[in-house]
Amino acid sequence: MLNRKSRRRAEAIARRNRPPSKTRPHGGMSRPVSRPSSPRRHAGALKSVLLTTAAASAILIAAPTSARAQIAVPGGNDPRCPVTGTTATCTGDLSDGLVVDGNLIQTLNVNNLTAAISPGANIRGIAVNGGGSGLTINVDTGAYGISTMGAHGISATENNADIAITSVGNITTTGSGAIGIYTRVNGNGNITISSTGDISTTSYRISEGIKARVRGRGDITITSTGKIITSDNGADAVEAHVTGGAGTVTVNLSGGTVQGGRGAAAAVRFSGGGANSVNTLNNDVTLTALSGRAVLGSDAKEIINNTGTIIGSVIFGDGDDTVNLDASGTTTNATFDGGDETDTFRLSGAGSNTLTGAQHQNFERLEKTGSSTWSLTGTHAFSQSAAILGGLLDLSGTLSSPIVTNQAGLTAGGIGTVGTGIVVGNLVQTGAGRFVVDLDMMAGTNDRINVTGTAQLSGTVVPRLLTIRPGPS
Repeated sequence: MLNRKSRRRAEAIARRNRPPSKTRPHGGMSRPVSRPSSPRRHAGALKSVLLTTAAASAILIAAPTSARAQIAVPGGNDPRCPVTGTTATCTGDLSDGLVVDGNLIQTLNVNNLTAAISPGANIRGIAVNGGGSGLTINVDTGAYGISTMGAHGISATENNADIAITSVGNITTTGSGAIGIYTRVNGNGNITISSTGDISTTSYRISEGIKARVRGRGDITITSTGKIITSDNGADAVEAHVTGGAGTVTVNLSGGTVQGGRGAAAAVRFSGGGANSVNTLNNDVTLTALSGRAVLGSDAKEIINNTGTIIGSVIFGDGDDTVNLDASGTTTNATFDGGDETDTFRLSGAGSNTLTGAQHQNFERLEKTGSSTWSLTGTHAFSQSAAILGGLLDLSGTLSSPIVTNQAGLTAGGIGTVGTGIVVGNLVQTGAGRFVVDLDMMAGTNDRINVTGTAQLSGTVVPRLLTIRPGPS
């Protein structure tokens, strides 16, 4: 509603816009004949003024403020991102982020920054959309890093072509769906990601650390040196997905803690693929998740080589899977489920370690390799076979398998302690096998292996004297 002053101003404008009065003769003279002002005309003029004033006010109120725009590459003569052929090299202040036309740029180099890449909300730090010729992206942010809100730190997509990303520096994202490094190939192609630095994502759902997807056939290699920390619902620290029926996926982790988020999340997730695909995780970090799921596998053949620490569950799908635990690693708080098909549990490395029977299920084969000593406590079941191929297996519990073959070293109760182990099945010791026996002559006891089936013994018995009964004085 207009105040009195505004109304008077509007009425004055309406009077100025009123058409001039007509004149008619009167005694040889003309005088103006005033036509009464039409209330309808007056109201219309007043309405026109009010609408014009309101529209002007609306325009003033809605006037946009200046927004930060990503640096377009190629983008004319911007000295920060000169282009030579299909290669762009971007340096200096790139704080507004980069959007790169992959139809024209196939190699992007980002280095020698003077500020962090930290664009506005919902804007990706570095975004490259390929044109089918392949992308190579080399990013070194030094001490500055990449920080985004509601968008990916680094994003690259291609169509039936390869993507290779090398990232050096820290990446931090906040907001739903904001992934640290995101790559996707539509169709067939390979993805290679090498990340050196820490990646941290914070949101309420699905903000993953590193995500690579091939929607066809292809290979994925992810190598991360540094921490990857995710915390929200459904946010995997690392996810690798191949839709096609064949491909090789390799994930190499070192240099810190890799933590998945809550809910359905995992620290490492393999998805897609099939019986002809091979997924490998080489773990040398502390691998954990707020959900309790360290690794979620697919129906591909999967291999886990662990020299680090695994906390939580490792769950495989179909496929012939292998867990290879080096004695230098720690899996005290880990459990392993082999799923279907023929799965192998391998104990390897140097040094010594212990595996409890409650830590594994649905594995068909046990293999003991390397020079290490592994102790089995509790009850262990392997439905096909157990083979001691190297080092020493200390059976301090029960080993159930149709056939247990000793081609290296077998003992019971640990070195230096008299104990009893149980084999539920048949025991075969080959000519290369050794049965290491602790002897307590004073107590008249020694190590024993009780076999419920048959025992075929070749090779040697290696006695270890704990005490010696004194002879007659």
